[in-house]
Amino acid sequence: MSAVRTSSTELLYFGKVPSRGDFVRSAQHAALITSLDKWQSQTMDRLAMDPRWKLIYDAAPATQFAILGTDSAVGLAGHWLASQDASGRRFPFITAGAFDLAQPRDFAPLGPVALSRLWARLEQVARVAHAAIELEHAQASLTGPLDVDVNQAAAQRAFDDFLETHTVASLEQMLAASGTRLSVRQATLALGMLLQPAMAQGAAKLNKVLCLPLVADAALKGPVAAYWLALITGFFARHPLELGLFITQVQGCPYMVLGFQGASAATLQAVIDPALLQEQGVHLLEADWVEDEVDADYGLRKLSNYLRDPALSLAQALSTYREVFLGV
Repeated sequence: MSAVRTSSTELLYFGKVPSRGDFVRSAQHAALITSLDKWQSQTMDRLAMDPRWKLIYDAAPATQFAILGTDSAVGLAGHWLASQDASGRRFPFITAGAFDLAQPRDFAPLGPVALSRLWARLEQVARVAHAAIELEHAQASLTGPLDVDVNQAAAQRAFDDFLETHTVASLEQMLAASGTRLSVRQATLALGMLLQPAMAQGAAKLNKVLCLPLVADAALKGPVAAYWLALITGFFARHPLELGLFITQVQGCPYMVLGFQGASAATLQAVIDPALLQEQGVHLLEADWVEDEVDADYGLRKLSNYLRDPALSLAQALSTYREVFLGV
C-alpha cells in the first residue's frame, strides 16, 4: 500500500502567536510536541549566541519542512513561522502533521511532490492563527481535520512525467527565471562526486547542509526538489538516512536546504541565519572544479558529454547518472 490518507491525522501546532502571552499547543500528540519544543528551544539557544540574533530571526522567511527517515514508518511535515507572543518574546509557531509510510525509503525522494498540498494546508492554518486578534477565532482551523492525501503512487507518476517532459536546458532556464544561474551539468556532476564517500560511510559524517536551488513556479518547485533528491538518496541505499528537508528562501530565491541529521538544531539554525548558511552550506553555483575530475574518468566523461546536450531529458540524465555513480 503506497497511498496513505492523512485526513484522519489531527493537525498539531506549537509555539507562540501575537494574540497570546505564552505558548500555545494542540491537546494531542504530547510526545511529538515535546520533541518539537526541544528542537526549537535548542535552535533558539544557538541563535541567541549571536548579538544580532533578533534581527536575524525577524528576517527569517516562512519555511516548509519535512523530517523523513528511510527506516521510519512515520514522516513529519510542517510549516515554520518566525513569531512572538503578545509581549514580544520571540519563538516560532509550527503547524505540522504526522503521516504513516509503508515504503519510507522510496518515499523520501518524492517528499517534495507528495507533500505539496499538505504544506499548503499547514501554511494556511499557520497564517490564520498568526493573524488572529483572538486565538479562539482560529480554533476551527486549528482543530479541524487536515483532509489532505499523501499519495506516494500519484507523486511518483507526477515526478516521472516531469522527468520525461523537461530537459537539462529547460531546468536551467527555469532556475535562471527564478533568480539562480547555474550549470545543471556541473551541479549534477558535483553532487555525484561529493556524495561518493557516503556509499561506504553513510550519513554519519555529513554535518554540512546542501543548498539546492528551486524554481518559483509552485507547480514545479516540488518536482525540481525531487530531482535533486533523486540524485542524492541513491548513495545511501545500504545505510539508514534521516533527512531534514527545508523549502525556503535564500537571498530572495527559492531553495531547498537539505540536512542529513533529521530534526537538527544546527540545520535549522543555518536555515534561519543566511550568513551561517553561506559559511557552512555546500553550494553548487560555482562547480568549475568538476572539469579536472571529468577529464580523468571515462564514466564521468560520458555523463558530462550527455549533460552537454540541451535536449537531454531529465529522465535520461538521471538514468545515466545512476549508471555512472551507482552502477545501476
